[in-house]
This record gives sequence, C-alpha cells and structure tokens, in this order.
Amino acid sequence: MDILGIFTYPFFYLMVMVLIILLIGIYFVLSHKPENWFFYHKLFMGLGLIIAIIGFIVLGVLSLTLINLILGVLTIILLVLSIMGGFIANKQQDNKLRSFHIWFGRAVYIIATIVLIIGIITFLLK
Repeated sequence: MDILGIFTYPFFYLMVMVLIILLIGIYFVLSHKPENWFFYHKLFMGLGLIIAIIGFIVLGVLSLTLINLILGVLTIILLVLSIMGGFIANKQQDNKLRSFHIWFGRAVYIIATIVLIIGIITFLLK
C-alpha cells in the first residue's frame, strides 16, 4: 500500500485526533492557563481516552494487524492507569504519586505516538 492510502481509513484520523486532544490536555498543565486549567486538563484527557476507546472498538478491530491491536490495547490500558493515577494523586494530595503520574503520563503519550507510527508502517507493509 502507498502512504496516501492511509488517508482513506477513518481509524487513522481518530487516532491522530486522540494524540492532538491529549497534547492539548498536556498543554493546559504546562501553561497553567486559563485560570481553571486543571478542569480543562481533566476534560481533554478524558475526551482523548473516550475517543480512543470508541475508535478502537468501532474501527480498529476491523483494520488492525495483530501487533498494532496488541500495542493499541496496551496503550489504552496505560492511558487508563495514568488517568486513574492522576485522580488518586489529586484526591490524596500525594506529591510522590503526582510526580509519578506526570512522568508516567509523558511516557504513555510517547508510547501512543510510537504505536501510531508502527500502525502507519504496518499499514504500508500490507
């Protein structure tokens, strides 16, 4: 398949949208703007997770290779764990858990980006 063929798959657009939405959520943490940045951080991270799950269930199972399927499920699980860690750290006001959540969240975003790139490569090799 050629690189232009990937643009015919709605799943590709959804996963790129998920990465963009998660990046917007990360931006609110880094900038601490607007004043209610924490609300927007939670909103965008939750929205990214919901779109990833919906996209995976509705479209991903139809068009993914086994390796991308496994990596995608793993990434969604890691994203859920990161979000749960953020909620727990916020509730308990635990700085160690908060620090772990921040670094774990960064790692999950990098992993999600790598999984998208692997998906593109496996699509091209079909």
